[in-house]
Amino acid sequence: MLYFADMNESLLTPGQRMSSARKRLGMTQQKLADSLNDQLKNSEIVERSTISRWEKDKNFPSNGRRQILETVLDISLGNPPLRRDTSSTYVTTRLEISTCITSGLQHCSELWMTAMADQHSVYNEINDVKMRLQQLREDPNCNFRDLYYIRNIEELDTVKSLAQAQYPNYTVRIRTAPGHPFPVLLAPNNRFGMFLSGFFDDVSSVALELNGQVAGFNEHYLRHIWHKASPLFEDNVFIQSNYENAVKMLAWFGGDIRNEFSKSPLL
Repeated sequence: MLYFADMNESLLTPGQRMSSARKRLGMTQQKLADSLNDQLKNSEIVERSTISRWEKDKNFPSNGRRQILETVLDISLGNPPLRRDTSSTYVTTRLEISTCITSGLQHCSELWMTAMADQHSVYNEINDVKMRLQQLREDPNCNFRDLYYIRNIEELDTVKSLAQAQYPNYTVRIRTAPGHPFPVLLAPNNRFGMFLSGFFDDVSSVALELNGQVAGFNEHYLRHIWHKASPLFEDNVFIQSNYENAVKMLAWFGGDIRNEFSKSPLL
């Protein structure tokens, strides 16, 4: 069995160093995850799949996880791999984003998406992307799950219009929340996902296309927040009571949540 023991350590990637040290210690990936979780806070739980992605150099541990990992394995991981040396493809222009999304969503039969109803969001600023997403909403062969973060009444009514259009295989859920959601596209049947770190016209803040491999953390994130969101249009029914509850919630925050709780009442 090759543990890279005979190789110059400086030539090993962080993932190879991790894998080699883990095997020398006789630890499975699950055992290593358990050892890390014994020392991490609950909010930073490491799954076995996370260890696998680290060892394949698809991701790199954050500082808190890295310090504990290096202690447990008694190694130094060294510098993280350059972004373009990983299995992910980073795109930074409108054209690249448009090309990735429109090609990645061809023949799409299932789509999960988070967004804001702001006209200046990345999804709305790029016409080809906006048109493709609308085509999928109208496509009876695409199971489209749309999750919107709502910050004011205007945005709520924009999403209400989408819900009342009653597309054939379309579901809308909403969350009244401050700040920005992670804008994520996930098309499981196409093995395509896209994580955007920029919302508005500034798409120079990196966008990440998962290069044909749907990342587990993206799918986990989407499914988690989906179940916490309120359905607005589901099973071909517009749910008026949830719309009214969202109106009340926004009123409670003074009508506009935006990026902070600055307008929330004192408790």
